[in-house]
Amino acid sequence: MREFRPEATFPSLIGAFALFAATAISLEPQAHIPFSGDDFVRAVVNQRASLIDLSFRDHVDPNARGPLARTPILIAALQGDWSTVKRLIDAGAPVDLADENGLTPLMASAMAGKVDVVRALLRRLPRVEATEREGRSALHFALAAKEIETAEVLLPSMPNLAKPGPNAGDLLALALDTGNEKLISDILQRLPPLPMWSNGAYRA
Repeated sequence: MREFRPEATFPSLIGAFALFAATAISLEPQAHIPFSGDDFVRAVVNQRASLIDLSFRDHVDPNARGPLARTPILIAALQGDWSTVKRLIDAGAPVDLADENGLTPLMASAMAGKVDVVRALLRRLPRVEATEREGRSALHFALAAKEIETAEVLLPSMPNLAKPGPNAGDLLALALDTGNEKLISDILQRLPPLPMWSNGAYRA
């Protein structure tokens, strides 16, 4: 018969107890730390997909402001993170909030030529009246980038160009620079008669 040795059994009992304790701890629910708006902004800035997912799960306020007073949707658009932009649109994030320079998600999307995103934003913005600090609209950005299809999508939603702003003449110049005859014609039809222009500026 094997001799019973308590000193040999004790370490094994300790090991078994440690294993049981570790298993019990692992079965306990993990504490959940809620995300803040600032956390959401940082996650988008750093393009941390897992943290962005947590922000959506926690329904974090999408109005949080980051550098230059930019919202998560604008930051994502400027970084080309279109999947996050679309998720924010679908989640009902405000799409008309501009940064401190007046730049909006629509302008960033127009500049990138993301027609599908521009269409999705326009469904939330029936009219496109916003301009940034220099007076440029989303249409200006699309034309400057020679994004023809995007410009055509934006044009019907623009305010009446017969009452142009200070940079209305730039629209025609930008359109001419694209060389696209249809786009040039479409913009000309929306602008005042040519005799009312002098040196590229509108005369009332």
